[in-house]
Amino acid sequence: MKKIIIIILFLFSIQITHAQFNTISWQTEELTIDGASFDWGTSFRYYDSKTRIRYNMSNDSNFIYFCFQPVDDFVKSQILRAGIQIEFSHKIKPKTTAIIEYPFPLEKDNKKMSNNSNTTFEAFFQSFQLFNNNFISEGLYYTNGSPQLESKNGICVKFDKETNGLLCYEIRIPIKELYGENYILSTIAEKDLTVKLKVNSLTVKNKGQGPSHADMYVNHEMRSANRNTQNGRKSHQSSMYQAGNSFTINGKTLKHKLKLATKPE
Repeated sequence: MKKIIIIILFLFSIQITHAQFNTISWQTEELTIDGASFDWGTSFRYYDSKTRIRYNMSNDSNFIYFCFQPVDDFVKSQILRAGIQIEFSHKIKPKTTAIIEYPFPLEKDNKKMSNNSNTTFEAFFQSFQLFNNNFISEGLYYTNGSPQLESKNGICVKFDKETNGLLCYEIRIPIKELYGENYILSTIAEKDLTVKLKVNSLTVKNKGQGPSHADMYVNHEMRSANRNTQNGRKSHQSSMYQAGNSFTINGKTLKHKLKLATKPE
């Protein structure tokens, strides 16, 4: 009998933990969206092994906050070269799917971007920031088109490099942009908010010229993948397609269904 009670209590505790884990954190103070993760605490709550991205989400009564970090150089390079699209969708009527695209794919013929073999990653990233000062949004209630990274309606997007070398992406979205002006937090929190982050596919061409510093991350990963395949270990080769003097790395998608928090934990 005691064993049965212990098992029931154990299963009940797992259900409670699972529910808490899938309810995003309540944000007690409004976050500064500056591309730095230090104000999110010492660790990220979630990690996606497919995209190799760790991330946090929180909300208060007015805003949803989202922060993520790619944890290795290969994913950093793919994000910078190919771009990202983030989707927020829910099933509260009227159902909506909102899309925010930022950063954009790097144009191959964009002469403004300093991207030659002598370019350091830091210089490349500075150029990247200089020419990526807008995001594209659609499906939102009030802010669609190509607004500035900090829009007058309260959306704020920031992507920056931290002192430890990791990239940090932060976004703040007014809840009314996803649910409309007259939302009731306790009602919309009853159903999942689905977050889908797509890292776009990346094609790298080699015309016999030396690779740019930004491409070295990708080329290094390609060499590592080939070595791992020869050694019989699992690698990223299955997500790469080679054709002549170029190869394409498939896009990756992070998807998570979460519920908004309605009060402090």
